[in-house]
Amino acid sequence: MLLKSGIQKTVLAAVTLAIVVIFAVGVSAAAGSAPNVAEAPEVRVVIDGIPGNYTDVALKINDRVLLPFREVLTRLGVPNNDEHIIWNEEEESVTVINGDDVIRLVVGSKTMSLNGDDVEFDVAPYFYSKNNRTYVPVRAISELLDKNIMWEDATTTVYIRDKINFAETLELLKRMERAEQNKKGSAESEGTVKMKMSTDSIPLPGADEDGFLTMEMGLSQLVMSDLENNIIHIKQLTDIGGVNIGTEMFFIDNRTFMKIEGPGLSWTEVTGHDAYNLDSMLDQVNVLESQLNARELTDVAMGLASIKGPDGTYTLVGEPLYLADINAILDSLTAIIPEDGSTEFEMKFNKIQMGTTVSGTFLPINARVYADMDLSITEKTEIGNYITVYFNMEMNIMITYDQVGRDYEIAIPDDIIVLL
Repeated sequence: MLLKSGIQKTVLAAVTLAIVVIFAVGVSAAAGSAPNVAEAPEVRVVIDGIPGNYTDVALKINDRVLLPFREVLTRLGVPNNDEHIIWNEEEESVTVINGDDVIRLVVGSKTMSLNGDDVEFDVAPYFYSKNNRTYVPVRAISELLDKNIMWEDATTTVYIRDKINFAETLELLKRMERAEQNKKGSAESEGTVKMKMSTDSIPLPGADEDGFLTMEMGLSQLVMSDLENNIIHIKQLTDIGGVNIGTEMFFIDNRTFMKIEGPGLSWTEVTGHDAYNLDSMLDQVNVLESQLNARELTDVAMGLASIKGPDGTYTLVGEPLYLADINAILDSLTAIIPEDGSTEFEMKFNKIQMGTTVSGTFLPINARVYADMDLSITEKTEIGNYITVYFNMEMNIMITYDQVGRDYEIAIPDDIIVLL
C-alpha cells in the first residue's frame, strides 16, 4: 500500500511539475573552390509555422542548407507546374515565375537573377548524383521569393516566414506581451497525459517485460497566481484508470498547504522534504522567463503563423518555444523544489507545439499545447534509501488564460488561515 501510495504521489508530482513549467513558458559559409557536400538528415525546415517532411535528404554545402528545388519551391507557394517551375536540361537551369517576378538559377553558378538583375550568393545550386536531384540553397531562394529566413543552430532548424504575415504575427506577440506584464493571472487546463514509467530499483505492478508501466490519465487544473502577495493556488483533478484523485494546493510565502479530496480530509501543512519553497520556485520561473524573453520577439515570430478568423479572432500556430532554450534552463532546475534537497528533478522536452486562439480583446487566450517530454525524479524514501522513477510523457492539453492583467483576489480557506 505504501508503494502504491508513493507511486501515485510521484505521478501527481510529475504531472503538476510538467504543467507548471508549460505555464511558465505561456523561439559563416566556408570558402573554397570545391564544395564540401554532406547529407544533413537532422535539418528541419519550418515554413509559416509548419514543419515539413521532405522526400529527399537535405544537403549542407559549406555550412549552407540546400533542398530539392521543386519540392522546396512548392512549399514556398510556387505552383507546381511547368509554367511556373521550368527546368532546362541543356542549360541545367531553373526558371521560377512567381507572380510578377522571374527568378533564374543555374547549377554551379553563385550568380542568380531576379527580374533580370544579378544577385550574388555564397553557394550555388548543386546536382546531387546520388539521388539525381537538383538542389537549391534555401536562404537564396527564400530571399529571392521575398521571405524572411532564420537558422536556429541549436535545433538545426530553418525557419521561413511570409513577410506580411510575419509582421502581423509580431504585432500580435507584442500586444500579448504587454497584456501579460502583470503579476496576477489565472489559467485553466484540461487534457490527457500518456505516460510510460519505470524505476531503477523495484518492479512496478503491471509493468511489461521491459519494466515499463504504461498509463493514460485525464486531467483538469486551475492555476491562480498573485505574485505581488506571494500566493499561488492550484486545484487539480486527475483520472488514473477510472479513479479520480482531486488535489488542491496553496503556496503562501514559503509555506505549502495541501488537501486531497475525500471524506474527513482537511487542509494540512506540508513540511520536510515534501514541502515546496515558493521563493525558489518563483526565482526559477523568473530565470526561465527572463532567458526566454531575452530572445527577440522577431525570433519567436519566425516559428509562428497567424490566421485571422471571420469572427475577428486570431489563431497562432507553430512552434513558439525553442527546445534548446527550454532544456538548457531546465538543466538548472534539479533539486530546487524541496528545501532539504532530498528530491531531484531532471526534465527534458523532446517536442513542443502550440496553437493559440486570441480574441479581439486578447482575453480569453486559448492555447492547445502538445508536449513530448522525459522526466526523472530521484527521491529519498522513508527508510532512507533513494529511488529514481523515469517517465516519458505525451501531453495534449487545452489551456485557457482568462484573467491575465485583471484585478482579483485569491480567497484563502479559513482552515489555512488558522494555520498561518
